[in-house]
Amino acid sequence: MRREEPPAQECPVCRCLREAGEALPCDCGSEYVEAEVPKLLAGKYRLTRRLGSGGMGRVYLARDLWLDRDVAVKTLADISDSRLQGLKPEAWAMATVSHPAIAHIYGIESWCSRPFLVVEFLGGGTLADRLDRERVPPHEALSMTTLLADALAALHEAGYVHGDIKPSNIGFTASGSPKLLDFGLARQSADADAAGGTLRYLSPEVLAGRPADEADDVWSLCVVLHEMATGEHPFVGGDPGEVANRIRRQRPVRPARPAPSDKTPSAVTDWTVAMLSAPRSARPATAREFAVALHAHGRRHTRREG
Repeated sequence: MRREEPPAQECPVCRCLREAGEALPCDCGSEYVEAEVPKLLAGKYRLTRRLGSGGMGRVYLARDLWLDRDVAVKTLADISDSRLQGLKPEAWAMATVSHPAIAHIYGIESWCSRPFLVVEFLGGGTLADRLDRERVPPHEALSMTTLLADALAALHEAGYVHGDIKPSNIGFTASGSPKLLDFGLARQSADADAAGGTLRYLSPEVLAGRPADEADDVWSLCVVLHEMATGEHPFVGGDPGEVANRIRRQRPVRPARPAPSDKTPSAVTDWTVAMLSAPRSARPATAREFAVALHAHGRRHTRREG
């Protein structure tokens, strides 16, 4: 039986990690605290610093010593044995569906009976980070959403629903290519339910208790497209109850702020508002349909600008 590595020590300021007794890798001058992870995981992943925290747990940057590449290691907070078994659909969804806009999963490891998910490291931040700084030009928003819709179609056609499409679950590589990530809610379609997800991106049908399916992922991606092009969420509200009511009544708010000076987003937002106001039967039922509609709309938008 392999001896478990001791816990690493973490700097509370810069969040870098060291082994007990190791020379300080930073100059913060703070007293180190015991980390929730080892410095070396499974004999091959050397954890270097904590990147942040999410709904699933904490995320660390690590170096794969066997394959000489950076990876992200995710802790799985307060997970039960039954929930651990539920990670298998996530692993299959990410490992077996091949698409350039889906982040890779490399494995599930354990330490001190705690599971860790090892996934592709994306060095370009998330869409949420970018939206904190700026709106996305409409032509880029359309192009990015078309690629992500194609990735969703590949996932759906393999029998999975993502279940939590939102800006913080869309990451960028160092070169700026977008990828779907954090499949913590991805599951086989037959097992999908309305639990989880993020309120502002849930469809009215899921809010009403209907099991989530491919069309609900499409709804969420349409909300993200609107947010990219306008910098505003289409269902803004003062509190979660008001947001939920706006979604249920399908009353998206048109952007109030001035359009970017370079390109007008109206051709995009008119389309997203119409889609988010339409009954379920009039919206794309699959991500493949949505990708085709996005491509066609993007071509019309480009011709009008030309």
